[in-house]
Amino acid sequence: MNKVNDIVLYGTEGVCTITEITEKKIGAKRLEYYALQPILDKNATIFLPVHNVETSGKLRPLLSEEEIYALIQTIPDECTIWIDDEPCRKERYKEILAEGDRTMLIRLIKTLQLRSQELRVKGKKLYTADERLMKDAEKILCDEFTYVLSLKREQVIALIHQQIEIGQRKEKPSMVFNPGDYVICAGGGVWHVTDIEGDEIRLIEHGNGAEKRVSAGTREIIRKIVSKKEILEAIDRIGFIPAIQAPNNKVRREFYDEAMAKYDEIEWIKVIKSVYLRKQAGHLMPSEATYGEKAEGFLHGEISVLLGIPINEVESYIDSAVSDSW
Repeated sequence: MNKVNDIVLYGTEGVCTITEITEKKIGAKRLEYYALQPILDKNATIFLPVHNVETSGKLRPLLSEEEIYALIQTIPDECTIWIDDEPCRKERYKEILAEGDRTMLIRLIKTLQLRSQELRVKGKKLYTADERLMKDAEKILCDEFTYVLSLKREQVIALIHQQIEIGQRKEKPSMVFNPGDYVICAGGGVWHVTDIEGDEIRLIEHGNGAEKRVSAGTREIIRKIVSKKEILEAIDRIGFIPAIQAPNNKVRREFYDEAMAKYDEIEWIKVIKSVYLRKQAGHLMPSEATYGEKAEGFLHGEISVLLGIPINEVESYIDSAVSDSW
């Protein structure tokens, strides 16, 4: 149990001091409450039920200096968690803010910062809702980091953005694409490289004919699709690949995010199988189906291209090719 004068982190309110533990009469009951005073707003007081697990469980001890710097150093290697579907993206990002997990907050900030950079090149901006979500995530982290590290907010923001840029500058294997190649795109699906003009690549999505143009150095193109031999090996393993197991929805989302960030056939199968089984059991959490749909877009697209099967017949092909049901 927290004590008076403890310094804690409380959701989007940031760093707070527990000024007292008091009793309030609610109906016929007298209940204990924490009185929280935000460090940045000495005139505000937040009352939080002591014995309400859902609310008091959101109080977190502050990280140490060592823990914060160790967390900052992970930023260049952290995966991004962009979701194309706007309502699902907004819902998921709000969940991350509410949960307050620092690693997921960093992934959210990194994702939206990089997205903002991509859009600026095209003369565009983040949606207002995305911009607000990024600012909220920055506030949660910055309130804690500025207090513990004795830095100004702008110094912490600069430090986070610097680490994101370091990740961008890390050497990556160069990829050369040619007309006729099929590639995996971060936004989802398998795309056909139809033409390359200077620094611009023209892509058409396999299965629906959607078209887009991207620059040659973009992170939107992840890699070329695998070989026919590799996809057949993955199909042979479907019945033996386990579904993702998690103790709660928060951890399950993190597992899904991590699996999808690997852009790997086996990981897609895990996600598809997990979503399918949970749907059959009636246990799907909000936005969970989106993970399965994106994983299917990648896997089914590769199978369709490599085996010459219409994309709407891939699921039937998989059912007949493996002994175990999805």
